Amino acid sequence: MADSAQTLGIGLLGPIEVFTALAHQGMPDRGWVVAMGLLSIVSGIIVLAFPGLTLLGLAVILGIWLLVFGTMEIAAAFRIRGVGHAASRFRFLKHA
Repeated sequence: MADSAQTLGIGLLGPIEVFTALAHQGMPDRGWVVAMGLLSIVSGIIVLAFPGLTLLGLAVILGIWLLVFGTMEIAAAFRIRGVGHAASRFRFLKHA
């Protein structure tokens, strides 16, 4: 039920974005809004046509993103640790 509602939401938001952008001539970034609306429509059709494949694709993308994010977090931790070690050389300044 939730999947159907979510797909319906994606399918409805796309046309609403497109029609809103086309109806309001002065809207900033109107072209981008139309492009995102069309992308939403196509995404909704793909999700409806291939729900299992869509879920698999999202799982793969999420897995890759989590691997990259985790690697970046580890690298940041080592950089922060190095800054802490460099700052500890100036510990004598605290007692002055």
